[in-house]
Amino acid sequence: MTSKPFITAQSPLAETLAGLNNDDLKPRAQICTRNAPTRKSDLIEVIVTSLNTPETLHRLWSQLDELSRQTIAAAIEHGGELNEDAFRAQYRALPWDAQKKKDSLWSYSYRREYLPIDVFMYQGRIPPDVIPLLKPLAPQLTPYAVEALAELPAAEVEELYIAETEDSAVHDWTTTLGFIAEGKAAVTPANERPTSAAVLKLSERLLHGEYLPGENNTPSPEPIRAYGWLMLAQAVRCAKPIGSKLELTPKGRKALAAPGVEQLREVYHDWAESNQADELIRITGLKGQKGKGARLTRPSDRKQPIVEALCNCPPGKWIEVEDFLRAIRAWRLNFEIESSNYRGPGKLYVGSSWEYGYLSGFGHEPAWRAAQAQYVLVCLWEYLATLGALDLAYTFPDDAEFQLGSLGGVGDESYFSRYIGLRYFRLNALGAYLLNLSDDYAGPARVDSRPVFMVLPNCEVAITQREEFTPNVRAVLERLAEPVSEGVYRLQRDRILTAIETGLTTEAMTEFLADKSAQPLPKTVAVFLDDIRRNSRALKESGTAVLFTVADATLAHLIANDRTLSGLCSITDETTLVVPAEKEAVFRRRVKQLGYGIRH
Repeated sequence: MTSKPFITAQSPLAETLAGLNNDDLKPRAQICTRNAPTRKSDLIEVIVTSLNTPETLHRLWSQLDELSRQTIAAAIEHGGELNEDAFRAQYRALPWDAQKKKDSLWSYSYRREYLPIDVFMYQGRIPPDVIPLLKPLAPQLTPYAVEALAELPAAEVEELYIAETEDSAVHDWTTTLGFIAEGKAAVTPANERPTSAAVLKLSERLLHGEYLPGENNTPSPEPIRAYGWLMLAQAVRCAKPIGSKLELTPKGRKALAAPGVEQLREVYHDWAESNQADELIRITGLKGQKGKGARLTRPSDRKQPIVEALCNCPPGKWIEVEDFLRAIRAWRLNFEIESSNYRGPGKLYVGSSWEYGYLSGFGHEPAWRAAQAQYVLVCLWEYLATLGALDLAYTFPDDAEFQLGSLGGVGDESYFSRYIGLRYFRLNALGAYLLNLSDDYAGPARVDSRPVFMVLPNCEVAITQREEFTPNVRAVLERLAEPVSEGVYRLQRDRILTAIETGLTTEAMTEFLADKSAQPLPKTVAVFLDDIRRNSRALKESGTAVLFTVADATLAHLIANDRTLSGLCSITDETTLVVPAEKEAVFRRRVKQLGYGIRH
């Protein structure tokens, strides 16, 4: 026969009570009995005895409202510790909220009225020896679940922009790598972020352009998609800044030569683990990020819980963003923006100055909406949607409602961030594949390509459907051909060879021309392209070398025929020696051993 749970005089509850003063003990004892004693030891005994007595325990439990019972059940689920943020996110309130609000109206430091739950819980924690007494009484809690919608609310559809991203992802990633290969991805050397001009140029090549269109065919006022692609290329080390431009790395050249959806999966995983660039910088209304003493958490530590929360959302269903933000906290997936290891007030703020807008000086909710919630929106919109994982429903930021409560306004900006208009998202089939929720991906529903031009036997390309001649089609064609007149291009051998050197395969090039042409490729063009394919492999880059000019021909031959140096260099003319770059140091040492110096 098992013994019933029992609290002893040396139990964790007794120790907890011993650490309280009479002002905290007496109200609790008065909840247990009408005639509470005055001595501390007697007050402790009343509380312990009440919990040990089944009749009194059940009477105290019957005094709890439903919210208090759920609070106790939530704490028991996690070893007695109550995560107030997670609980409030799911149930909207805590048992003490109403009393705190009432008392705080009259006093800066309030003394709230004690509730029956305070007999069981102390500073957000149920003592371990009390848990076995309450567990049989606690209700079964239902885990929080986001509301999944098969269709967007009809009343909102007309005011929302819809972006279905899956079909453009591979195209746009390849376009971005090609854009970088052409040397057009300028960056600001100080912060290695793409310039506004580079972002706008890339935007013109993307399959569906920018999420937020400009007025009257003007560039987008808030580029998101193109910026995201250029930052992704750096984050996954397919490109790196060299001087004032991005250049493809060997990994990037390999990616450009063999584009595909498997590559996107790799890009997604590399981005999720990357700390190279902090997405937080895109929240323009959040100040102090680069301030002296600012200590921010690692981006990868923030992205991981966001991704985990996404994995809890059913694919193919629309999720309201506000519901998702609530779920992150209810699922105990919240994260920090400023490092918790740093003591003292945080450095992030909103508005015109830190003095009036620093986040740690306000309630948790406004600060969370200004930092964590905005970071979630950046990741969803600028990176995951850009990668083709999420479909979006959104408004312009100017039309979005955004409140920071006690933090007040948004400073000099007309809106807090370019992402506040995001209202709904949907994890699509590609997203399920990228997030490892699906083992394979069949691809988006294929739309038959419409003819755009006609490839002629003389290697000219005549545009036949101008409405289909989109910026991205023009960008690819201009890598292969030069314009010769209005609406007419001519395939150029040197342009095609350059495109091949920067990663465009001849197969992809031929497929592009055949797919967009109104008739099969002429035989003369097929022979022309096949000839280029063969010639493109005529030379192979073997590495870099250093040239040394020798004072006279006799000395040049002496050095070139030296027992050691003969294998390190070769003569190109009477006085010039060529040395592979990786052998330069050895060459220099041996020349000095022979008694000769090398001047710059």
